[in-house]
Parts: sequence; C-alpha cells; structure tokens
Amino acid sequence: MTRSTTTVALFVALQATSSLSFAPATTLMTTPPRISSTELNAVSLNVASAMTAIDSFWQTSPYTAAALICGFKASAADMVAQQNYNVNDDDDAQLEEGDTLAERVDLTKTMECVLPVEETNNDFLSSILLETDYRRNVAFLLYGSLYQGISQEYIYNTLYPSWFGPGNEVTVVLTKVAFDLLVQTPLLTLPMAYLIKGTIFAQSPQESISKYIDDIAHQSLLQKYWLLWGPVGCFTFGVVPEHYRVTFIACVSFFWLIILSNISSASNQQQQEQPQQKA
Repeated sequence: MTRSTTTVALFVALQATSSLSFAPATTLMTTPPRISSTELNAVSLNVASAMTAIDSFWQTSPYTAAALICGFKASAADMVAQQNYNVNDDDDAQLEEGDTLAERVDLTKTMECVLPVEETNNDFLSSILLETDYRRNVAFLLYGSLYQGISQEYIYNTLYPSWFGPGNEVTVVLTKVAFDLLVQTPLLTLPMAYLIKGTIFAQSPQESISKYIDDIAHQSLLQKYWLLWGPVGCFTFGVVPEHYRVTFIACVSFFWLIILSNISSASNQQQQEQPQQKA
C-alpha cells in the first residue's frame, strides 16, 4: 500500500469519527412507564366495587360470612399452635445432657448449610403434615364455625341489642362487656369449646367439663380471657359496625385460640407427666 493510499484511508477514518454524535447518558436511560389517570381510575373503581360487594355480602349473609371466617380462623390458629408446640417438644427431646444451647444452635445452623434448601423445605412440610393432630384441628374448626361464627352472630347482633339496647353509649357498652365476661364466657363460651373438642376425641361431657375446670384452676384460663377480651369487647361494642363485629372478633380471637390451644396442650402434657412422677 502506497503512502498516498494510507493517507487517504486515515483521512476518511478521521472524517467518519468526527461525524459521529454520542447521545447523552440521560437519553439512554429507560424511564418507567407512566400510569395514566384512566388506569388509576379503573383500579380505584375495581377496588371500590370489590369492597362494596364484600360489604353487601356481610350484610345480606351474615351467618355464612361468620361461619366461613371463624371456621378458617380457628383451624389456622390451632395449626400454628400445634407447630409451635411440636417444635418446642422436638427441641427438648433432641437436646442431650451436657449440650449447651449455643452448641445446639450451631449444630442446627450447620445442618441447614449442609442440606440442600429444597430438601430442607420438603422435610419441613412433611413434618407439618405428619405431626399435625387433624382431629384436634377439626374440633377447633367446628368450634369456630358453629359457635364463634353462627352462634355469636346471633348472640351479639340479635340478643344483646334486645337485652341491653342497640346503642353504643358507655353504660350500654359496659353492660354488654360485663355480661360477656362474667356470665356468657364461663357458662357458655369456654365450656362449648371444651365440649366440642371432647366430642371429637370421644370424651364424655363430664371429662370435658372436668378438664375445663382444671384449666381454670391450674392454667389461669379465665384470667387470660378477661385480660384480652375486656378491652376488645369495649372496642367491639363501642366502635365497630354491627355487621363487622364478629369478623373483628375473629381477627383478634386468632391469637386467643393460639393461647387456648397452647393451654390445652400444656394441660395434656401435665396429665401425662403425673402418672410417670407417681410411678
């Protein structure tokens, strides 16, 4: 290649390079798509229509809504309580003499690192399915649907207004709460829970009531109930709309049923340990 040819090639290359224009970096960045006001209005309308449909269902089918919500809630709460109790029981059984808590935690972390994630998750799900007491769970599901759902819908929204008045004055609210805590709870609410569970476990009514009395005496059952449901009852009858009262109670009682289920498990464990101590 001659010198003149090389010079011409370099000149062409320089001209091509100088003619290039580089876009600023800001123009290369992609901007997120904007949501138009029409789309926002459509979403708002869909949410509003869904809330209206839910509100309409709660008002036109209060017993069905109460049974569904309270039954699901009771079953889920007992499932959580069972898994917590099983985990604690397994940890106590696997903790050998001489092992410190720190050593046990280190061993658990080591096993989690060694085992694949999929295998660990599968073992966890399998343990839940195998260790769940389904008869006990069905007992709480029935208790939630039949009593906490259907019966309390009738008691709180039909009987209470006719007995104590439909308003939310302070005296009316306090009267309803006092009757609920001091009369309905010890004579109907808690005995019903123990009787339904006893029926599932083929226990006689005498055995169920005896267990209920034992939990009152040794597990502070009524005190725990009053501490939670006293303030909740005041808020329920004083603030919450009538057709949402049972649903609100169901949301709070999710945590109460976990407490009640743990009390039941602790009582059963004490009954099992007593013969061993005597032996």
